[in-house]
Amino acid sequence: MGRRSILWLLMIGVVAACQEAPPTVTPGSPDDAAAFTSADAPARNSPSRGSVAISDRRDGWARDGHDVNAVSIAGDTLTVEVSYGGGCREHALTLVLAESFIDGPPVSLHGFFAHDGNGDPCEAWLTEAYAFDLGAVKARYRQAYGNGRGAVLLLLEGVPGTQVVYRIVP
Repeated sequence: MGRRSILWLLMIGVVAACQEAPPTVTPGSPDDAAAFTSADAPARNSPSRGSVAISDRRDGWARDGHDVNAVSIAGDTLTVEVSYGGGCREHALTLVLAESFIDGPPVSLHGFFAHDGNGDPCEAWLTEAYAFDLGAVKARYRQAYGNGRGAVLLLLEGVPGTQVVYRIVP
């Protein structure tokens, strides 16, 4: 085989090697934690659905680290944008609200966000939106204060310096 044939075969081999698919990363694998980034995470078009719990218990809730970036209310839905480390496992966010209202104008209710990262070993910094149905708060408010218009000031731990007011309308 001539020198030209060997060079030609080497070039074909290099081109073929460059066209191979890059190795894939399997989310959830602790060995691949550093290789999985937020760019690898599936895009979401709508907020994840968070759950609401009514409880005066402060212990027993998952309290994995997270930052609350923004909170808003539209109708009966509270939407929160949070950031946390992860990327390999599904995370869950629960809005835990106190059982009793605090009387006053306006009525207020203490609460916090319980974050369960399910032991996610990855270190990508993710920002996600979660939506919470406040229907249970509305029903409890109406039971205590009647069916008219009202407002509940949500005193949520870790929410950056803004008042979160849930306006209840008939």
